[in-house]
Amino acid sequence: MVLGGGNEEVMETMDEEFSYKVSESGQLTTTGKPPCKLYIGWRHSNPHKFAEKSVWVVEKDGSVHLLEHHNWHSSDGFEWSYSGSGPADLALALAWDMWGRQWALVHHQDLKVAFVQGLPEYAWMMTAIGLTLWRANFQRGCGCEVCGGVPWVS
Repeated sequence: MVLGGGNEEVMETMDEEFSYKVSESGQLTTTGKPPCKLYIGWRHSNPHKFAEKSVWVVEKDGSVHLLEHHNWHSSDGFEWSYSGSGPADLALALAWDMWGRQWALVHHQDLKVAFVQGLPEYAWMMTAIGLTLWRANFQRGCGCEVCGGVPWVS
């Protein structure tokens, strides 16, 4: 599967069953199937224009698509590596894709603080497993109705 264009490799991972590469110009190439759903973010480096960004979803079956932007906080699209409206929209889209609209609308700011504002500036990868583990730990202390009403205390 290939998205974008170009051929200079800047980000890569590989194992026996799945690999991906992102080129300097923003081409995502995948082979095989990942062990779980992946999210890959990449900032195109072009000194002559505003930096373009891509966030791809690699499904467990190996299919690839761009993460849908819901335009809740930022009309400029996704951002990351700081706390603001673009990172809030990325957190909203990640949570919406993983757990649906209701949970995303209530808790995307928590996800932004926990993950998105600390992502590396140019390239990153996040797994559905990592997000699920974060949510399970987060919900242990949350008492909202969406999370079950009563915080779990050990």
